[in-house]
Amino acid sequence: MKPKTPPPGKSRPDTDIEMRLRTRFRHTRSLRADRHGSPVRALILALAAFAATHVGADALQDAAGAGDQNAQLQLGVEYLEGYARDFNPRQALKWLTRAAKGGTAEASLRLGEMYQQGHGVRTNGKTAVKWYKRAAADGSTAALLNLASMYAMGMGVRANPELSLRYFTRAAEAGSGEAALNAGLMVARGQGVELDSAEAVRFFRMGAELGDANSAFELGRMYANGAGVQKDEARGLAMLLRAAEQGHARAQGLSGVLHAEGRGGPQDDVEAFKWLSLAVVNGADAVAHRDSVAGRLSDDQRSEAQRRINTWLVGRSR
Repeated sequence: MKPKTPPPGKSRPDTDIEMRLRTRFRHTRSLRADRHGSPVRALILALAAFAATHVGADALQDAAGAGDQNAQLQLGVEYLEGYARDFNPRQALKWLTRAAKGGTAEASLRLGEMYQQGHGVRTNGKTAVKWYKRAAADGSTAALLNLASMYAMGMGVRANPELSLRYFTRAAEAGSGEAALNAGLMVARGQGVELDSAEAVRFFRMGAELGDANSAFELGRMYANGAGVQKDEARGLAMLLRAAEQGHARAQGLSGVLHAEGRGGPQDDVEAFKWLSLAVVNGADAVAHRDSVAGRLSDDQRSEAQRRINTWLVGRSR
């Protein structure tokens, strides 16, 4: 007999916190603007590109040698990333260390990443932690998140869930929605720390307010299913729709199921079909639910549902 397909978003044995953290470290070296202190990185790229065409190499070297911390950081990054200059980890270490010792958080963060990942140096978890702690002390939220992830997974250090949770909490309070999500997952599942549903709700709400769709989804399904909290389907649907509007596939699927069943609001097959169809497009396992609702739609309802789907897709593409 074919096993039943659980409704999209239904709670299941879930160890995706580890997958999230591993995914994070696969992207740590990328210079991208994000919510965890990395807009500085995008600025560095722009400055480096400008410098490559407008500032002579000797001028940048002279400025760095004279103690200009921005020049030291830029020079170190150029040597580390291999643009504008040949890749040279020894020179990268030299200039990033000077900038870091002068209080430049991004330089300390870069040094931590080098030692954690063995990028041009021998991997050394303790040294990575040392530089991440320095970066965190100088205001880097990304460093707090990296420390939390290392201690959560025992990457280069002895695993310490309680310490990990403290770093996730600090990063969340500094404005990281990803950190709030991971802290919420830890306490919601009792992963190395005491299970605390009330704290999970607090963290997920914090993450949702910071714009993290995964946090909104976790909070929404807790309320919708009464998992660890008093069941409140209306509140659950509201949070799921917040995540669904951000393109979260599982939230779209569960929102569709609730609309189809009249849970959390009026029963609405048109809206159910819209969200279930979008969930399928975005990779959620919601085909069976979508087709079940489709069988109840009139031609006019199907046309209206398709109009809403198209409107949503157009809005997302802008």
